[in-house]
Amino acid sequence: MVAAHAYARVGCKTGNVDEGLKAVLDSTQGGTIAQQFMDLYDYIGGRLLVANLRNDTGLLDQAARLLGELRGVWASLADRRVEAVALFR
Repeated sequence: MVAAHAYARVGCKTGNVDEGLKAVLDSTQGGTIAQQFMDLYDYIGGRLLVANLRNDTGLLDQAARLLGELRGVWASLADRRVEAVALFR
């Protein structure tokens, strides 16, 4: 469970989703997948906003779990890219 003092950082985390994750999406090249990520990032940002308004640690936990899973996916993709590049050297 996320500690109560974490609410002070929720606004910052919402900004990270909006300005960081969503800003790098390219709908021209990414097409449907980019739109699906945008929808997911919007959902997470919404959960963070509602969690802050309601002081709801359950919603913070949900957003943290989703962001953790996304981090794992992106890290896995980065590892695969490094491996693929190494194969062609």
